[in-house]
Amino acid sequence: MKKAGYGFSVFIGICMFGMWGMLLFTGQVKEIGTEPLRIAAHLFSEGMTAILLIWGGLLS
Repeated sequence: MKKAGYGFSVFIGICMFGMWGMLLFTGQVKEIGTEPLRIAAHLFSEGMTAILLIWGGLLS
């Protein structure tokens, strides 16, 4: 049962990268022009979360 949790963690981390990549690529993140520091901090924290989800799922 734990392996399903690990796989889910990796899946969610990859989905987070995919979602933000799609949003950035299609120009749907309007805050880049209006609040660049705030969106950069948000993207950094989302990226770190995704990396840690993937890392934790693979190394467990």
